[in-house]
Amino acid sequence: MVVLLFGFNSMHLAMDDLHSHLDATERTASQQQKSLKELAQLSRHAKTSIEELSSKVKENEDGLGRQRQELGQLRGELGRHASVLDEHGRRVAEVDKVKGDHQASVEELHAALQEERQKAEKSAAKLAEIQEYMKNLMFQQSESQRVQRDLQTDVTNLTQTLAQLASRRVAAVAQVPPPIESPGVVLAEEKGTVEEEKPSSGDGVEASSGGDDEAKEDATTKRVANLPAVAAASTESETDAEVAAGGDDETAGDAKEDATTTAPPAAESRPHYRVAWYRECGCTGMEIEAVTLLVALVARIGATNVRTNSCNEACAWPKETKAVLSQIEVKHESMLWPRTQAQWPQPGGKYVLVVHAAFEGVCALPGGLELAQRSEDERSRERSGGLFRVSRSMMETDRLNADAVTRCNDQFDAIWVPSSFNFRSFSEASVNKDLLHVLPEAVDTDLFSCKIADDDLAPAPIPSFGLPKLDDFMLTANDPGTFTFLSVFKWESRKNWQMLLKTFWQTFPQASTVVALANGSKVDVRARLLIKTQQLSWGTDVYEDVNDLLRSLGMSWEQVKDRMTIVIESLPTELMPSLYRAADAFVLPTHGEGWCLPLAEAMSSGLPTIATGWGGQTEFMTSANSWPIGYKLKDADIGAGGEEIWGGPPPARHKWAVPDKGELRQAMLEVVHRSPAVRAKAAQGCEDIRRQFNQASVAASTDALLAGLGGVAKTA
Repeated sequence: MVVLLFGFNSMHLAMDDLHSHLDATERTASQQQKSLKELAQLSRHAKTSIEELSSKVKENEDGLGRQRQELGQLRGELGRHASVLDEHGRRVAEVDKVKGDHQASVEELHAALQEERQKAEKSAAKLAEIQEYMKNLMFQQSESQRVQRDLQTDVTNLTQTLAQLASRRVAAVAQVPPPIESPGVVLAEEKGTVEEEKPSSGDGVEASSGGDDEAKEDATTKRVANLPAVAAASTESETDAEVAAGGDDETAGDAKEDATTTAPPAAESRPHYRVAWYRECGCTGMEIEAVTLLVALVARIGATNVRTNSCNEACAWPKETKAVLSQIEVKHESMLWPRTQAQWPQPGGKYVLVVHAAFEGVCALPGGLELAQRSEDERSRERSGGLFRVSRSMMETDRLNADAVTRCNDQFDAIWVPSSFNFRSFSEASVNKDLLHVLPEAVDTDLFSCKIADDDLAPAPIPSFGLPKLDDFMLTANDPGTFTFLSVFKWESRKNWQMLLKTFWQTFPQASTVVALANGSKVDVRARLLIKTQQLSWGTDVYEDVNDLLRSLGMSWEQVKDRMTIVIESLPTELMPSLYRAADAFVLPTHGEGWCLPLAEAMSSGLPTIATGWGGQTEFMTSANSWPIGYKLKDADIGAGGEEIWGGPPPARHKWAVPDKGELRQAMLEVVHRSPAVRAKAAQGCEDIRRQFNQASVAASTDALLAGLGGVAKTA
């Protein structure tokens, strides 16, 4: 029974488990049925997608067929390229083989090159030593040649004196009995030299060694006849020495052979100084000013007392000027200053260096001179030894920067400015007034001669300038119905070319302008503008600037080309006077000048001259001889040179003049009339320049300043 109960319970438990399992199975079946429904739905969606994909696959198979066809074509092309590449590969292999064959040679050459470089470096160092030695040697040779020339002058003077004494002796021999023998100055006829013996105690008449009067007279005659031979021998000896030394400046060629030797001044008038004049190169205004003065200075004090540096880039000077320069130029700038104390002048003499350059600023020492900044002790030592440094400087604005003032006061013994305008601006900037002197620029008044205003005379023919556009422009320059304004300047904002162009075209907009003449009649005048300028390497482009300005006026080059031409090409110096003479007036509404040589040259040429009435040009321009234009002072244009030049932002900014446009226009209209009053004023300007600023006058002033350095004054 117990067993049955136990079995029954077991069965009951099993039935419960079975029921639980059936329930779980039903739930699972229900879930699976639900899943089957979802799968059926997904199957329908999948079937639809498969149909769509089948359609797309078919389309892709069609495209793939086309791509396979294109691929086949590309494979064909690739095969052809592969063939070409194989050919190139074969050639490269051949080149590599050749390269390998030459590699050893290349390495050997490279090693040899390295060895040669080392030798070159050693040679360069040795060459530098030799060059320095040669500089000193050339300086010593130059000094020796100067001494030779001075001795030659003394020999010439002595020869003349001896000739005079000999002539006096001839006369004396005939009048007085033979004097007691007394040794004196005897000319050794056999040797062609002068021998000095003990002076005579007699009355100064040279005595012979004995014999009768006739013999003495014959001997005297022989000695007098021998004097030219003495001078010739001395000259020949000096020439041979110059050839052996290679010349002071080592220059050669036709210019040296054709040079007209400048005769030195007489011994009693020869200066007790020598001057080395450092000039700026590049045919700048500074170079022209320096050379114009140097030519006159050489004529005054002799070529042996003047030296200057040579220029690779210089003006096309006339033959006569080249001849003078060939006598005074040295090859190296550093030779303009003694390198050792042994080369300093003898006691009582002076050696003066004048720095006439602007490219490194006011009172700057150009690097080529190889001069270090000196202390006050060094300055005193140089002055006591007869060495002096002079700065030829100027400034176009109303002030100087502080660093320029320091250089002027510390590094130079004198500052020569060209105008009273600069004397004021330099002194007001605290440059020591004791150092400042006004030395105007020289004008070659023979080259730039007055234009004769005479209606009865035929105008001078205009030469060819060698520039087709300029020659064409000049064809009608002498036509009475044409009036040509000339302006000469370097292309920079300070020259105020913008106002020049605007005012000209606004004053003369038409092809011709009706002008009333002095006799009451009226004529049509065709006003033209000729600009001779210099394109600066650091400046803006001339033609681009003019194009921009013309566009701002609603004009074009095509409209103005018949009445305006711009020349940026260099012209030979001897043709510049012809350029002035071919013009009818000169105009330059500049913002500021230290001097402005083109204005002085225009006035010297007899041209009615119009310019701003402020700056260095007021040294020679007045309302009686020219047309100074009113102005207002304003801050200098920062674009004209940068803060390092024009002093930074206000109030430190430099100021310059802005001319009155209305006055400029009125002056241009006035001179176009060619009235007697206009001609008279232009003639007065020509006379003033020729009288006050000719080369000889300025050279005399320079001579006086040079002689006066160190406290020794000289009257010019």
